[in-house]
Amino acid sequence: MWRRLTLETAISRQAKENLVVGLLAALCAVAQFRLIAMMFQVWYGRAAEAANGVVIGMPHWRSYQSRILGPYMAEAFSKLFPSYLSAHVFVSIGALTIAGFFAWRLGRTLANHLMGAALSFTTFHILFAFCLTLPWIYIWDYLSVAIFSAFVLFVIRERSWRWFAGLFAIAIFNRENALFIALWMIIDPVVRHVLGRRKLITMQPVDRSMIAAGVFCVASGLALTEFLRRALLVREVGYELFRDAPETHFSMVQLQLFNNFGSLIHALTTLDYNMQFVIVAMVLMMVGAAVYMACVDPLRWAGLGLVQLTIVFAILLVGVLLETRLYIELIPFLTSAVVVAAARFSSNPA
Repeated sequence: MWRRLTLETAISRQAKENLVVGLLAALCAVAQFRLIAMMFQVWYGRAAEAANGVVIGMPHWRSYQSRILGPYMAEAFSKLFPSYLSAHVFVSIGALTIAGFFAWRLGRTLANHLMGAALSFTTFHILFAFCLTLPWIYIWDYLSVAIFSAFVLFVIRERSWRWFAGLFAIAIFNRENALFIALWMIIDPVVRHVLGRRKLITMQPVDRSMIAAGVFCVASGLALTEFLRRALLVREVGYELFRDAPETHFSMVQLQLFNNFGSLIHALTTLDYNMQFVIVAMVLMMVGAAVYMACVDPLRWAGLGLVQLTIVFAILLVGVLLETRLYIELIPFLTSAVVVAAARFSSNPA
C-alpha cells in the first residue's frame, strides 16, 4: 500500500511539473516569437510565403520541395485560422513550445534537479535567440530544433532503434538534416564497440539492429527526398524572386568551404558593430562541446559528439558560416554540454 501511494504521489508530482513546464514553455515561446516578429518584420511574412510555396509546388529552390512537414501543417491549421500566415505563426510557436519543453526534460534528466532543468531551458532560449539571422528563418527551422531536442533526449535515455526510426520517419519530411539522426544510428554502435575494444569503456556488443535500422533510414530517406522533389515540384521561383542568384544550378549543392574561410578571416580581423567574431566563438564552442562530452562520458556521448562535428563540417562545406540559423539543430547538444559542465562543476567546486 505504501509503495502504491508513493508511486501515485510521484506520478502526481510529475504531472504537475509537466503542466507548469508546459505553460512556461508556451509563454517563453510566445516571447521568443515576439522577438522574431520585431526582428524580421516583413521578412517573417516572406518566410510564410516560402512555406506556402512548398504547399503549391513552387518553392524558392528545388531542395525545399521535400520539406513538407511544416508547410503542410500550416496549411491544415489554416482551415481553423483566418489565413495561412496566422496558421504559420501558430505552428512556429507550437514548435518552440515543444522544443522548450524538451529542453527542460533534457536538463531534468541530466542533472536530476530543478536547477539543472531551469539552466537547460534558459540556455536553449538564449542560444535560439542567438541563432536568429536576417533575412530568413523558415518553418522547418523551428521544427528542427524540436526534433533534435527529442533526438538528444532519446540518446540520453538510451531508447531502442524503434524510437529513433520513428523520429526519423517524422523528421525526414521536415528537412534532410534528419539523415544525421540515421547517421548516428550507424555510427554510435560502432564507436561503442571500438571504445570497448580499446578498454576505454566496458566492452559493448555491436547493436546490429540499430545499424541496420540506420542504414535503412539513410537509403529510404534519400529515396523519399528525391521522390518528393520530383513528384511535387511545379517550378522553383527563386530565380524570379532573387535577381542576384546565379543563373544556373543555384538550387544544387554549392561548395562554400573557401568562401567560409574568407568569412572566418574577415570575422576575426574586422571589428564592427555586427561582432561576427561571436559567431566564430559559438562554432568553436560547439566543436569544444563535442570533444568535452566525449571525454566526460564516452559511452553516452562519443557517437553523438562525432555526429555533431559532422554537422559543423557539413555547414562549413556547403552552408554559410555567418547564417546562424543553420546551427539550430546543434542547440540541444550544446545545451546538454552546458548542463553537464555545470553539474560537474557544482559537484567538484574549485
